[in-house]
Amino acid sequence: MASAICSQCQKHFSVRPSRLRNGQGRCCSRFCAAIARISGPTENTCLICHVRFSIRPSQYRIGKDRYCSRSCANSARAIPSDIRFWRLVQKSNDGHDCWLWKQPKADGNYPIFVIKAGRLSMPAHRFSWILTFGEIPDGLCVLHRCDVRHCVKPAHLFLGTHQDNSDDAVRKNRQAKGSRCARSKLTELQVAEIRSKLAAGASSSTLANLYKVTVGTIYHIQRRFTWKHIA
Repeated sequence: MASAICSQCQKHFSVRPSRLRNGQGRCCSRFCAAIARISGPTENTCLICHVRFSIRPSQYRIGKDRYCSRSCANSARAIPSDIRFWRLVQKSNDGHDCWLWKQPKADGNYPIFVIKAGRLSMPAHRFSWILTFGEIPDGLCVLHRCDVRHCVKPAHLFLGTHQDNSDDAVRKNRQAKGSRCARSKLTELQVAEIRSKLAAGASSSTLANLYKVTVGTIYHIQRRFTWKHIA
């Protein structure tokens, strides 16, 4: 599977390379594809000069949505990927600040570098490691010392396992917990109130009705199976 960017919502999604070669796979869903058909000309960003240019939906379907001109298309085939990569990096003037990726990234995701337009891409920080240090061993991740997702400075990167990544997130308090979890129905203040009322003799069913959660949720809070970080 290859990585592509939806022509309408700009989200990254996986698509079979064969669909890209025959001009399909420009949209992440049928909804976006329908919008592309009825919305008329839209804007896209040239992968070479990064100029915004207008494009018709029909051009998406035949794969002519990547470059603003034939000159840029020819340049893409001629410029080595490592030169194109470093052109997209904003380097700092001193030896401490991050080197930031210039192109926008999808919300919550790492920026993607297109190695071969429409066919091969990878996270920019992983490509930075490969250019500087060589291939990444199987089973290892490229982690950030600086915790800045769009930083590609080699000195800020290091190799580690998925467990190392999780341990690093816990050590730096980057993991989603408490009210930062998307599925959380309670806040830290409410959990503290629940424990205080339980200590005062309130029943679990009463608190469950009061805070609109299940009795099981109150039980887990009481036994500290959840919300362990709240006193």
